[in-house]
Amino acid sequence: MGSTMKKLLGVLAISVVAAAPAVAHPAVVKATPAAKSAVAPPAVISVQFSEALEARFSGFDLIAADGKKIATAPVSLDNSKKTMSAAPSSPLSAGSYKVAWHAVASDGHKVEGAYDFTVK
Repeated sequence: MGSTMKKLLGVLAISVVAAAPAVAHPAVVKATPAAKSAVAPPAVISVQFSEALEARFSGFDLIAADGKKIATAPVSLDNSKKTMSAAPSSPLSAGSYKVAWHAVASDGHKVEGAYDFTVK
């Protein structure tokens, strides 16, 4: 391959990379209780993300091991901390729980996921 062709391919590669839009999706940075942790009954469940979220389209459900949804206070969003949180309506008993979250970033990207923790 000639040097002119190598230069052309190099310029083309740089152009493609520079023209590609930055695509980011909100990702979980920290969760309390942490995934796979064994904890005392938590007063609050919180999930922190890598970017600000749209409150109307973001939230989570707390689900017991038997699949039943656990009542919580309404999920609140603190975008200064990129965190959503809610308190269980009553103390959690010993057992396994899942936090099933969904989040929409301010640019419209939607993601969802879940993690488990155990109450001792």
